[in-house]
Amino acid sequence: MRKSLWRHGLAFALLVGATLAAVATEWPKTDIAADPAIRLGVLPNGMRYAILKNNTPVGAASVRLSIAVGSTYEAEDQRGFSHFVEHMAFRGSKNFRDGELNRTLERLGARFGADTNASTGQEMTIFQFDLPDAKGVDQALAIARDVAGNVNFEPKAVETEAGVIMSEAALRGGPARRSGTEELQFVLRDPRASATPGSEPSIIEHPSASALLNYYRSWYRPDRAVLTVVGDVDPDQLAKEIGARFADWQGIGQEGDTPVFKVPMDRALEARIHAETGAPSRMTMSWVRPAVVHPLDRAGWKRLHIDSVALQIANRRLYAMAASEEHPFTGASAGQRDARRAALLYSLDVNLGDDWRKSLGFLIQARQYLLETPISQAEIDSVVTAQKAAAQRSEASANTRTTPALAGGLAANAIQGDVWVSPAQLRAAIDQDLAGLTPELVGGALKTMFGAGDPLIFVSSRDAVEGGVSAVLDAYRAAVTNAQSRSAAAVSGPATWPYTDFGAPGRAVESQSAPDIGVTTLRFANNVRLLVRPSHARLNQVLVSVRFGSGRLGLAKNSAIPGWIFGAVVPGGLGALSSSEMVTALSGKSYGIGFGVTDGAFNFGGQTTPQDLQTQLQIFAAYLKDPGFRAAGFEQFRQQSIARLRTADATPSGVMGLNSPMLLHAGDKRWALPNAGEMGAAKVEDLKALAIQAFAAGPMEVVITGDVTVEEARRAVAMTLGALPARRGQSLKVTRDNDTFFPSDAQPVVLPTSSLTASGQTLASMNWATRGYFFTDLKEDAALRLLTALLRERLLDAMRGQGLSYAVQVSSPASGVFDYGYISALVTMPAGKGQVFYDATDKIIAELKSGDISSDSFERARTPALQELRHGIETNDYWTGLLNSGWDLESKFNRARHYEQALEGVTPADVAAAARKYLTGGRTIRISAGS
Repeated sequence: MRKSLWRHGLAFALLVGATLAAVATEWPKTDIAADPAIRLGVLPNGMRYAILKNNTPVGAASVRLSIAVGSTYEAEDQRGFSHFVEHMAFRGSKNFRDGELNRTLERLGARFGADTNASTGQEMTIFQFDLPDAKGVDQALAIARDVAGNVNFEPKAVETEAGVIMSEAALRGGPARRSGTEELQFVLRDPRASATPGSEPSIIEHPSASALLNYYRSWYRPDRAVLTVVGDVDPDQLAKEIGARFADWQGIGQEGDTPVFKVPMDRALEARIHAETGAPSRMTMSWVRPAVVHPLDRAGWKRLHIDSVALQIANRRLYAMAASEEHPFTGASAGQRDARRAALLYSLDVNLGDDWRKSLGFLIQARQYLLETPISQAEIDSVVTAQKAAAQRSEASANTRTTPALAGGLAANAIQGDVWVSPAQLRAAIDQDLAGLTPELVGGALKTMFGAGDPLIFVSSRDAVEGGVSAVLDAYRAAVTNAQSRSAAAVSGPATWPYTDFGAPGRAVESQSAPDIGVTTLRFANNVRLLVRPSHARLNQVLVSVRFGSGRLGLAKNSAIPGWIFGAVVPGGLGALSSSEMVTALSGKSYGIGFGVTDGAFNFGGQTTPQDLQTQLQIFAAYLKDPGFRAAGFEQFRQQSIARLRTADATPSGVMGLNSPMLLHAGDKRWALPNAGEMGAAKVEDLKALAIQAFAAGPMEVVITGDVTVEEARRAVAMTLGALPARRGQSLKVTRDNDTFFPSDAQPVVLPTSSLTASGQTLASMNWATRGYFFTDLKEDAALRLLTALLRERLLDAMRGQGLSYAVQVSSPASGVFDYGYISALVTMPAGKGQVFYDATDKIIAELKSGDISSDSFERARTPALQELRHGIETNDYWTGLLNSGWDLESKFNRARHYEQALEGVTPADVAAAARKYLTGGRTIRISAGS
């Protein structure tokens, strides 16, 4: 199941604080008032519950059962028990036999993995049940009740699940995880405080069922639990049902003792090095401060708001430094983390370049820059404006927050012992706390974070550091001595946004409406096409996508460089502003800048609000009219890509990800990553030469969905993209020369593993050719979708049932441009066990081809698919994805109108026919990687 890991930074959304001060049988009391919309309750046995009525998506509900236990609660001989118990909750209980829990939820329309899941963290375990129909809440409560106190620990099931957990540990326990865990252990030093969710093989491989049961009983107790329900429910009625369902839950046996952490605060200069092939290349300076007291009171909340301003200023400065010609690093950041009840951590982090000493010098210089260069009122005002605007946007969209997101946030917040506030309360607090901030106050916050004492230096590297820790400490002392003589750098003034005038507004010369699907199509005189779908399903949300040019279709097939270097467009900024200057110039605005290369187009994308739609479109128009193509941005992107390649090459999943896309396209390098030599030879001039034609003249389609009217969208596009010079109206056609193909009669491919770290794992896949997104009739397409779901379910049962694999993935991607698609089944197995997967897959395929599909299994595949589609249709993301999927309007509109009907009409016989047609030996390829 999913597990949480340590990450730098502290998120400020609707959560106030993030720590468990003590197990409580009542809701926390503080001078911060809870959101009045939430129904809070406590049962006589001490179990707390929270209920929030919400109706996005319509009719849905989400249930969370949170238990205050995680990796930091485990004794030395129990490492991995919290995670193991979480897994066993799905392996059978008093009222649900092994596997029936998932099947029950599938019948309600919940998909295993996406809607039904669980996660184990350091301080909590959370079980997730997202239901497309709130009528299933009673069944979800029955399941939650069994998870709470009735889990079986049958020895045979424990033995089988041990193999699954070992597989998951190997899958997730790569170099990046080991590096992060070692850093946390180094910084906190307390073994319990730094215990991250994971498994000790010597303990987990052959665990005692009775020991797991005792651990379960020690911690799964009502006074350590919170039940959270969000959705289309009656809070009063549901409170009665919760009371009736959980009133008889009582703790059994001896309760566990909550650990007390002892993290040393006053440490002298220290360093630690983690060197391992595939480890992320980074260096971090950390300062350990006393833990924040929770539940937060109003004063503590204000402190965190001020800290967030200081950190955002710090990160803006670091972003500008790292992206400059003098500092071509891939990234630098300042972070704050509340390490539960243990400590408050502050950090300065940089991705290593080729010379670790230079990176160390940069961090020292950055710290000095933050502490000695006075903060200007303009910097403060810019950040405050941005944070107030973000809080106002959250408040404006409060009534259409999604049920699963609310349930997840509220569950985590509740089990950690803090108060949940509404967006309106958060906005009011930010307005109050950030009013009148002075440079002295914000500068003082930075000094508290990074000013006192020498840091703890952690180096993560692919290669050993010559001289080891002593070399790092000596280099630090020497660099600090040299840095102290430098004068503080000046902070440049705030930039202004110059891209507001693109000429005479464009004129819409054609207009068509498709009222049955809510889409309006406009064509401007310059051949820019606009598709608008207004919706109030998510208030204050507008998604904007700009597709232009020909994407991979127009690139050379014999080189990976063209498709790769387009990733440097955004880091290159604009002609008048660097990417860091854009951040300050657009402070307070809501916008996004994503860029990608798809099969048939290049694509800018972003999320904004109705008020900032004009700005969002100005940004995209500016990139098309006046891209910066800065050498520093190109170099930064190049170094990021090289670092990614070196890291990915160290794990089976990374090797598979690097190589399989090109293999599945019969060697077509448009789907490949460059090698290190190709990356090193590429120049920013290559990007300019490739981009100029697509940016200036290629066909363009703008898709706008969300809280906007057709007239508002028309006006905004007319003043920006519609005002640009005329575009070519027709997209590039697929020909034999630019087409792509699935490999025919391909031999099995075993990817080289000589550079891999020893993982003990094999990643094996089988892949079958299908058709493009718009190249099958809708009924066959729907049959392929259900075939994929059935194949995944059966493979999951087969692999997990033998205790061989945690990760089973089955997908069916298809192109909206090429007549190209495939079904892919991929599994992570112990080394040497790949043939078990291939044999099981062959057996399952034979069953599916023969029509061995029960009505129950068929409906458990189709019901979640239908519910996913119906809820998806309510979202802007669904419509943006569909309308972006190709250039042909009729194909897109036909799918929007008829796909649900096609999915409803599919039969088991149709699925069996699809299996016979596509799951054949003639067009399939096996690919494996690993030790």
